[in-house]
Amino acid sequence: TATATGGTAPLQYSIDGTTYQAGNVFSGVGSGTYTVSVKDANGCIGTTTVTVSNSGAATVTAGSITASCGNSNGSITATAT
Repeated sequence: TATATGGTAPLQYSIDGTTYQAGNVFSGVGSGTYTVSVKDANGCIGTTTVTVSNSGAATVTAGSITASCGNSNGSITATAT
C-alpha cells in the first residue's frame, strides 16, 4: 500500500513507472526493490524506492513428554509461528 500526500487530485500510482492505476494497493508483489511513482492530475511525478522482503517460512517449536513404561501416555506438542 502506497500513501501519498500533496499534489492535485486525483493521484495515480505505479510500481513500474509506466502503468499507473487509481488505487494505491499493489497485491501479489514478490520480494525485491521497487520504485513507486505517484502522478497527480497535472502530470507531476514523485518517486521513492521500496524494498519488499519475504518474512520467511514458519518456525515450528516442538516439545515432548515421554510415555511411562508400558503406557500410552506420552505426547508431542508443536507450535508454529
